[in-house]
Amino acid sequence: MKAKLLLSLGLAALPLALALGLLALNGPPAARAAGETFIVNSNADVSDASPGNCVCQTSTGVCTLRAAIQEANACAGPQTIKFGGPWLITLTTALPALTDNGTVINGSDWWGVGSGLGLPMVWLDGEGRAFNGLVITASNCAVYGLVVKSFGGHGVYLHSGAQNNRIGGTGTHQRVVISGNGQNGVRIEGANTINNTVEGCYIGTEPEGTANPPGPADWSNGWHGVSIWEGGSNFIRDNLIAGNGWSGIAVDYAAKDLFQNNHIGMDVRGQPLGNGFYGIHIAHSAMPVIVSNTIAFNGRGIHVEGNSSPWIYSNLIYGHNASRGSLNRSGSGGGILCDNSSPIISSNVITNNVAHTGTDKSGYGGGIALWYCDGSRISGSRIVSNTANTAGEGYGGGLFAEGGGITITANTIMSNTAGAPTTDSRGGGLDLQYGYGSNALIAGNVIRGNLAAADGKGYGGGLRLFYSKAIVDSNVIIGNRATYGGGIDTTNSAFFTATNNFLAQNSGGGVYCWALPGPSYGLLVHNTIAQDGLAGVWLMQNSSLTLTNNIIVSHTTGIYARSGFTNSVLADYTLFYGNTHDTEGSIITSTHAITGRDPLFLDPATGNYHLRAGSPAVDAGITVPWLAEDIDGDPRPIGAGYDIGADEARFVYLPLVLRND
Repeated sequence: MKAKLLLSLGLAALPLALALGLLALNGPPAARAAGETFIVNSNADVSDASPGNCVCQTSTGVCTLRAAIQEANACAGPQTIKFGGPWLITLTTALPALTDNGTVINGSDWWGVGSGLGLPMVWLDGEGRAFNGLVITASNCAVYGLVVKSFGGHGVYLHSGAQNNRIGGTGTHQRVVISGNGQNGVRIEGANTINNTVEGCYIGTEPEGTANPPGPADWSNGWHGVSIWEGGSNFIRDNLIAGNGWSGIAVDYAAKDLFQNNHIGMDVRGQPLGNGFYGIHIAHSAMPVIVSNTIAFNGRGIHVEGNSSPWIYSNLIYGHNASRGSLNRSGSGGGILCDNSSPIISSNVITNNVAHTGTDKSGYGGGIALWYCDGSRISGSRIVSNTANTAGEGYGGGLFAEGGGITITANTIMSNTAGAPTTDSRGGGLDLQYGYGSNALIAGNVIRGNLAAADGKGYGGGLRLFYSKAIVDSNVIIGNRATYGGGIDTTNSAFFTATNNFLAQNSGGGVYCWALPGPSYGLLVHNTIAQDGLAGVWLMQNSSLTLTNNIIVSHTTGIYARSGFTNSVLADYTLFYGNTHDTEGSIITSTHAITGRDPLFLDPATGNYHLRAGSPAVDAGITVPWLAEDIDGDPRPIGAGYDIGADEARFVYLPLVLRND
């Protein structure tokens, strides 16, 4: 066993083997604790001869780890357990739990190098036997500088009101490696088991922090890397959590836990070492704060369910594929999936995730999928280059939501793809469906360069609404592609409102509406719709739109309404320019139109559709009292009246400076 250990560490075997043997046979005399420190000088697993006399000593005169724990539990005051050498301690029965407050087990004096990387040299090995490794029921205890491996139960188990304990740390050689255990690497359990910290540990990897090597050795923990059940206000931070059988971190029934700065799903060199199911699993009304983690290469990045309400803030989430049939809602939510919960998802980077890779079913939400998650808020995030389905039909390349009442604000949703070529995929950037109840709010986002299908076909390149009520306000929706509705596709949506948006350069039209059986109603107010190919606004069937104070520029047809299909359009105060036909369809009523006059955009080639001085749109609109701001949050009106389009022009005139030479 010792030889196997030394070979696995890549160390000079002979000198260290001699040292281990000499310490085991002829170790120094057992150290009296004097209320402070026991020195473990044997790797044997033997009990103390006289527990409670504050002397760590077995019947053969040595101090074992078991004896040291027995004395620490029996002696008054905090005790420290240290090690007299680099031990491999094989345990045949469970160690006593730490039951006395303030006990510290510190192996940080012994540190080695394997594969060029540092690792602890004090190892506790359960050899797969059906008990837990280190168990703590006391408070203010700490564990540093150990490898805890191959226990049939949990590697480290805190329960029964254990509080303010610390496992690992970021100080010199404080790391604890917790791997190869049959159940959880770390288990924190019980409503009163609170304020514990797991920090700087490697959980599920080899001691060096690398991936499992080929062969029989398995460093994965069988269940979760870290599991919190009911306990609250625990801190899981700065850990490497990878290769575990189920999830990196799982939290159930707990509130106010903090998961921060962890690397979940990769080894210490950043190579893929995913946890089997989820990076983080949140369930049973849990309310953790998840901040500044890197989560990659797991089955799914974050899975939220069971009426939970986490705050997911400033994380990097990438490289997931949720296709595996064993995942809950497989084929959905590569980066984040929410199921009947209400997360706050803020300031994250969610990129290069995939929901599904097959033709057996549709994929939903390459970056994020929300299933009946009313009240969820997604803001300030970059949702980039995700795919709902790489091989078949997909919905919501960046984000998919079923249900209403969600808020999507101030995000960059860019270069996402809903589905494979030749499919009728929908919602390259976002796809919202069956939001019958309260409105979804989609505001202040940049929705750019998304594809409904990888060949630019499908429905709703930027955004698709299906049986959904939504307010679409102050977004830049530019350069998206679909056959129908390159910018926005609305299908059977009883009512939607689009205000203050730049809709431009979208292949397949700016806004596309149809309903069966219908009708579908929409209100478009103060939008700038430009250079979208066939039609700025396209009504296919059974739809009714009211347009007020819009600019519609540079299309084959500005507003197209297919006749004979119960469509109707009322357009008031529209500025048309550069369209082959401003309107097409006898069911379009257009009043107070401005035609033939260039709106004078600042720089449309770069996507800047703000107005220049002298624009005919300035002060030319009708007052809309309920819309008191423009796309930039500037007040309306600034001048004598409301400007037409999304921008209420604000001109800055610099003073003229005269100089006499």
